[in-house]
Amino acid sequence: MKLILFSLISTGATLIVTNSYLFKPIRKYLKRKSKFLCILFSCPQCLSFWTSIIISFWINPLSGYIHSVAGNILCGAIGSLTGYFAGLVVQYLTSTIKLVRTLKKR
Repeated sequence: MKLILFSLISTGATLIVTNSYLFKPIRKYLKRKSKFLCILFSCPQCLSFWTSIIISFWINPLSGYIHSVAGNILCGAIGSLTGYFAGLVVQYLTSTIKLVRTLKKR
């Protein structure tokens, strides 16, 4: 149960930062200032790794099973995987919505 909660929190936080209109000005600012930070804040898989490591200090679903440092890194990998799949779903949905809007205009 902690693993599911952890995955939902880290994926949700990642998608808010990488895809929401709320963070769009920040992403534009970072695009002008730093290519590395622009890529980090635009890539769900990249950002979810670091977000998951930070969240794992608060909610570590692997505590008691794995040493804390290794557990935090493994949580980052789990978050990266869920962030990757969530990013694919968001990308698919946005492209489908754009296609439907284009077809409705015809």
